[in-house]
Amino acid sequence: MKLKSNTCYILSLFVLLLSSCKEKQSDSTTNQPKIDVKSIDEALISNSYSQITMDCQGKQFAPTNCGNKEKGLYYEFKLADGKSIIEFKYKNKNFIHSFNESIFELGVNSYLFDNGSKMILVLDSFLEYGHTFYVYQIDEDSVKYIGSKNFDVKLDKNEIELKYNFNISEKDKILILKLGTGYDDINLYISNSFVLPLKENNLSNIKSKNNLGGLWQLDCNLQNSGIDIYVKESNMYATVAVAPPAIFVEAKVIPGESENIYYLRFEEQDMNPPAASENELDPTYTSKTENIAKIELKDNKLNFWWYGFYNTKTKKWSNKESQFSNNGISNLVILNRCE
Repeated sequence: MKLKSNTCYILSLFVLLLSSCKEKQSDSTTNQPKIDVKSIDEALISNSYSQITMDCQGKQFAPTNCGNKEKGLYYEFKLADGKSIIEFKYKNKNFIHSFNESIFELGVNSYLFDNGSKMILVLDSFLEYGHTFYVYQIDEDSVKYIGSKNFDVKLDKNEIELKYNFNISEKDKILILKLGTGYDDINLYISNSFVLPLKENNLSNIKSKNNLGGLWQLDCNLQNSGIDIYVKESNMYATVAVAPPAIFVEAKVIPGESENIYYLRFEEQDMNPPAASENELDPTYTSKTENIAKIELKDNKLNFWWYGFYNTKTKKWSNKESQFSNNGISNLVILNRCE
């Protein structure tokens, strides 16, 4: 009789303990912070791109034009006087992007990606031993050029080129192109992008319209302390005194995202080595598609931001320090018009 009573007591105690544990577990679950699944999904969508199809006319790797009817994006490849020209049509606007060299001679592929709010277009230009990616962002009613990157192909043990697949994402205003095993990620700074000019814009009218042409210097009493802007062959150029007396370059002036903003791109070196080579500028591998500076005409002054030169071989920037460098938080310097 005593054994039965003890057994009942133990069973009752066990039930009470089990019930207490369930209540504590329930309280613990109730007190945990709630996770907003919707907000996580939205964050992922904003940074994740999915590839969408492009319809191209012409030969497989030598298309004449491409487009996506659903997105209303079309572009055409042209070649004139040794220059490559891409004409975009988007939201009833015609944008144009020209290069001073033929960049699609060996072939080109198009890849278009969408994240629901904007698109990324990658033009894969074939090189003899590698590729160059020309990357654009199609956002709202504009086409922006983010930049370009060269890279060498990777070969497997059978000397066959390793295939790559695009996986595109964004982080901290950097566009990241992951190509897969065997290849390094390609990072492009979205902040360096600029809106392509409209086709009907005539670059030769810039001088008369904005009074941009002429000599602009940090100090009008100091020779070679700035840039000289001029029109040549219906395009606008600038001679830039980067680091006198060693480095002078000719740069092409590219219209930017608004009427008074422009970007400079390296064209050629105005001074022969060895003096320039001491400053790490190698014209052979200096990119002609990366911006080396930004200028803004404002109140008859020229706001000037210096970036440096991008070496397509080392994949590094050089000459970030120049006479246009500023030790302040901003890299902005002011150039004055000099007669």
